[in-house]
Amino acid sequence: MIKPEQTSPSLTGVYTSLRDLINLRYRSDRELLSGKVSTNLQPGQKASKIRGSGLDFAEVRVYQPGDDVRSIDWKVSARKQKVHTKLFHEEKERPVLVFVDQTQSMFFGSGVRLKSITAAELGAVEIWKAVTNGERIGGAIATNEKVIMAKPRHGTTAATKMLFNIAEANQSLTRETRKRISAPEAAANLLNLSKQRFKIVIISDFQGFPDDWEEIVKRLARKNSLDLVHIFDPIEESLPPPGRYTVSDGKEHAIFSSRDSVLSIEYEKAFNQKKSQLSQLAKLSSVIYRNISTDTQSI
Repeated sequence: MIKPEQTSPSLTGVYTSLRDLINLRYRSDRELLSGKVSTNLQPGQKASKIRGSGLDFAEVRVYQPGDDVRSIDWKVSARKQKVHTKLFHEEKERPVLVFVDQTQSMFFGSGVRLKSITAAELGAVEIWKAVTNGERIGGAIATNEKVIMAKPRHGTTAATKMLFNIAEANQSLTRETRKRISAPEAAANLLNLSKQRFKIVIISDFQGFPDDWEEIVKRLARKNSLDLVHIFDPIEESLPPPGRYTVSDGKEHAIFSSRDSVLSIEYEKAFNQKKSQLSQLAKLSSVIYRNISTDTQSI
């Protein structure tokens, strides 16, 4: 955490716990009851428009590359002089995969909470939403030393096991931890878990993600619903006013100066470039991009 030099060195909120993540279940349940999350179908069921046969008819639309030619509506095509295809409703389960980044770059924060805690809490909310909807839940947790994989499973037991692993990974982060595994390498493991029609949520600060990671995103998004959730700290977006500030990991403290105006400009430029790259990648791959600051009062 970072605070002005004159601030008391006593800091809290460096780590989360299994209890904290379990308690977030009530937050996700309240959202569902308030209508913030759609639950029009029975638990474990999702309505999706797919090309198929023997299913409830949904609509006819202009043929698009990749559509099943067996679903072409020849009568409508002849009448409108343009090829049209039929879409059908199918009740289909949509397993949820949640990727939570708990690598070294996430162990940073300047105010309300660390990036690692923000990611852990957001991951927990997504997990509990899946449980409430009756979906199978799985995913991956990236730590500095390993990738913890979880195949999609139904129920509270599977969810709690994932939360335990998230909390354990979070509590293992320290300033001295050596990074051996990169988040992009860990996220690529989702390709082995996702088949098709999964909901995939990747929660990370996306630091160290190479340009060629775009191909992984496209492959994940090809047959799945994909969300990229970008966690950042306000001080990464814009350095604080010129001055001397205390930097702490909750145990030790150091001082840094933000008086270098050139550094501040380059710093902000690099961050904005990262946001722009992620936003553009999301548009090109037809995925959802969200950026969430660690100073958000409520996850």
